[in-house]
Amino acid sequence: MIHADCYRAIAQRLIDANIGIKYIDMWNNQTQFEEDDMDFNRPAVFIEFSVAPVRELTFKVHELVYQIKLHVVSDLNSETAWVEGAPANMQDIALEHFEMIDLITFQLCGYGKEEIGMGQMTWVGMEVAQESTNIIEHIMTWQVRLTTKVAQPKMVVKQPKKTVNVTF
Repeated sequence: MIHADCYRAIAQRLIDANIGIKYIDMWNNQTQFEEDDMDFNRPAVFIEFSVAPVRELTFKVHELVYQIKLHVVSDLNSETAWVEGAPANMQDIALEHFEMIDLITFQLCGYGKEEIGMGQMTWVGMEVAQESTNIIEHIMTWQVRLTTKVAQPKMVVKQPKKTVNVTF
């Protein structure tokens, strides 16, 4: 259950931070559609489990060092250029996407949940994935170490035998 637990932990951390994210989901190429067909509120974060070499630590205990990618997608609202006569907050509106990235970074750098086998997250990369007339998408790449014991069988608990008293 380490993958589901890791996904839930990251999503819950971002939800609890209350930083303005309106939609969180598992990555499934959502931004590859025509902009009119993108059926999700923005800003949105999509969580993608990417490359993960696996190493056996002990019998039935494995370690995965994942590259987890967060696709941060926002509406492209305005120009960042200074324009004479433009509203004073025009540039602030345009830069909200980058502020979202900064807030995500603050929430996730060093975040981990040892009780589920999730080590601390380290931010290792960033790229522009898509920029169009209406949306902007950046991919933040994080490295996280997951330790799993999923190969262990569940313990079977035997019920004690019942004794029956018989009298003649």
